[in-house]
Amino acid sequence: MLRAVIIFAVAIFFLHAPPAVAQWSKYQFSLKTSEGVVVTNDDYRNRLIFMEVWATWCAPCIANFPILQKLYDEFSKNSNVAVLTVHYGSEYGNYRSAAGFKKETGFSFPIIQDANGILSKKLNRLPFFVSLPKYILFDRDGRIIRRYGELNADTVADIRGHFINTKNAIPHK
Repeated sequence: MLRAVIIFAVAIFFLHAPPAVAQWSKYQFSLKTSEGVVVTNDDYRNRLIFMEVWATWCAPCIANFPILQKLYDEFSKNSNVAVLTVHYGSEYGNYRSAAGFKKETGFSFPIIQDANGILSKKLNRLPFFVSLPKYILFDRDGRIIRRYGELNADTVADIRGHFINTKNAIPHK
């Protein structure tokens, strides 16, 4: 009987405990874009952010770039949202740099260079996020609200839904 009471008490504690929330502010960074501009997470404060973490050697990462480009083209003028990519690592052997890749391919979405893995290693601490690509949606308060295993039609519809619902919203203070 005592065992059942203890199990019940522990279950009640965990059911009512506030959820652990990963926040954008936890992922402090000051990194350069592929154009050499320094950006920090504060540059994206009060914005809904969709991010892909990728590398030039990661074929599945690159395969989704046309989808990312469409999202970026659709929402780049909306100051309440951002579509970002974070390039993990630097050049690897014969693999090209992110800046060279961007120039070669003509993609125009922002690429943040994470050469030393500062941001990527912090994101790797999240459960189920140990491989590339990583797809993350942050809300306007900097909390991770979605983690996607792949980028497909359902994922894009979900991201669009979030972006459209914030299109005319006033940023949180």
